[in-house]
Amino acid sequence: MASLMQTFAIARKQRRQACDDLAASMRAKQQSWQQEQKDLGKLVEETLNQSRQERLAGELVRRSVTGQEQQQRFESSQERAELMKKSLQQLQQERLSQSAADQQQRQAESQARTLGVRLQLQEVSRHRQTMAQAESFSRKVEVIELHERVQAELATNRANRLTAAAQDQGDRRDEANQRRQAVAAEMLQIAQERSEASVKDAHHRQNQHHALEMSVELLLNQLQAERQAMGNELRQDLREFRQQLHESVWGNNSDLVVVEVISPVATAPKPAKSPAPVITAAVIDDFVINYVASLPHSLSLGDVMNDREQARELLAQGANKLGVDPSEILNALLRLAEL
Repeated sequence: MASLMQTFAIARKQRRQACDDLAASMRAKQQSWQQEQKDLGKLVEETLNQSRQERLAGELVRRSVTGQEQQQRFESSQERAELMKKSLQQLQQERLSQSAADQQQRQAESQARTLGVRLQLQEVSRHRQTMAQAESFSRKVEVIELHERVQAELATNRANRLTAAAQDQGDRRDEANQRRQAVAAEMLQIAQERSEASVKDAHHRQNQHHALEMSVELLLNQLQAERQAMGNELRQDLREFRQQLHESVWGNNSDLVVVEVISPVATAPKPAKSPAPVITAAVIDDFVINYVASLPHSLSLGDVMNDREQARELLAQGANKLGVDPSEILNALLRLAEL
């Protein structure tokens, strides 16, 4: 179809070119005729003075002849144009008829090829369906066999993993017990060391307190003695001043009796010792629970017991804040961890 349209386009282009050539040739002939007329007019004007009548007659004859020739040439060109037009129309009709026949032939060939391709595709489709069914059956068999092998391997791996997990769990339990025992022994040793250190510190603080009480008592006694001596000196000075005042006013009259009032020297009272608060097991348990709850990362009592540094810090803070033996805090931690 595309070749036919291209052929028609070429034919139209050729017809247009032929018409354009014919029109150009006609314009050229007309221009030449006009030029000849101009030349003829000039010639007539030049020869008019010599032989007006002869040349006029000759010019008329030549004009008539030229007009006839021009008319003949114009008629012949019109005949050629008409003949070319008829030839082109006939050629176009023939090409249209040929293109219609070619199109019908191509349609018939296309229908035949389409039918052949459809039959081939149907055959290929039936063959592919047969192959697909066979492959599907073989894949199903392979999938079943693979499923059975995988199930067997999974069962074997599951049994091996259960055995390994049980063994690992037993090993971890033994390791945890060993670590717990080691930590408990170490914490007990630390508690004993802290207890001994606290006992030594208590004795040392008690000795310091006793020495401080002794030094304060000696200082108070010394101050009291100094005040008594100062009071005696003031009383003696007052007695002498009164005696001198009496003698200067009354002379040597001794009838008047001066009565002296001696105020006793006040002594500073000793501070009374406040009784020490009683620390019960409930107080120690509350302290341990509050300490574990204040730790970051949400540690449990078992984690604190297994962590050596945390356990030492707990025992140290409990001994300092509660004033109890670290072994009591350790026993409370072990008791709470077992609950």
